[in-house]
Amino acid sequence: YRHLAGELGVGLADALVERRLVRREGTRYTLTTAGRRTGATLGLLEDTDGHLEGHACLDWTERRDRVAGPLGIALTQGLLEVGWVRRKADTRALRVTVEGARRFRDDLGLSVEAG
Repeated sequence: YRHLAGELGVGLADALVERRLVRREGTRYTLTTAGRRTGATLGLLEDTDGHLEGHACLDWTERRDRVAGPLGIALTQGLLEVGWVRRKADTRALRVTVEGARRFRDDLGLSVEAG
């Protein structure tokens, strides 16, 4: 699995759309100009030249959509690289770091618990 799932995955999708960093049209998610700028400023996304897209993927546990495809993969990789999330040993699960919980809240308006 290369994109976020569960409560964090659907929460992030909602926060990105709400803040107009990502536009959703049907089942397609597209990074906006503000999203490219914000993603680069936060260190979450490399320069994407405006063509980074993803698609909606139903999360089985939350029964809501999350961002999958190239955009979802890039976001997950960026979150790992900046240390907002870390991989749990010997699982595919991720945990939100203390710094990540603060940054999700302050930068994206998303309330998550570290763990």
